[in-house]
Amino acid sequence: MRFVISSRPAGSKFGLPIAVTALAVLLAGPARAQDAACDDLGKKLDAYGKLMQRVQGFQKKKPTADEACAAFTNLQSAGKTAIPLLEQNGAWCHVPDQAINNIKAQQEQIAKVRANACNVAAQMKKQQQQGGPGGPGGGLLGGGEVLGGPMRIPQGAL
Repeated sequence: MRFVISSRPAGSKFGLPIAVTALAVLLAGPARAQDAACDDLGKKLDAYGKLMQRVQGFQKKKPTADEACAAFTNLQSAGKTAIPLLEQNGAWCHVPDQAINNIKAQQEQIAKVRANACNVAAQMKKQQQQGGPGGPGGGLLGGGEVLGGPMRIPQGAL
């Protein structure tokens, strides 16, 4: 029988790699959490950007009042969701302060436009229910039109 005498303590053959691996996992944990936070923030900002592009497209293709109300409601909600994430993780995720400030500043204007668009949509629904212009019975020219053409949301709302 042969005995091997070693100066290393028992189990040290795997001790160092296990310790290094455990340390790497512990150190990578917060980084992975931050990476996940940055990924989540990126998704929220991407969604916000797509909604912003959609409402900016309203200058070319005029929406109905219902479409405008829904789009601005979604945009306002996306901004309200993104702002706390930007405040919490913006620096870590390398989002410029100007981007955060722009989104915050846009929220007030978006809220005003949303309110206007949704008010027009509500008025149109009320008129349709009462049989007014655009409602059952057709209005002055039939088919939901008033003198001068179909009803549209006011330009100031865009």
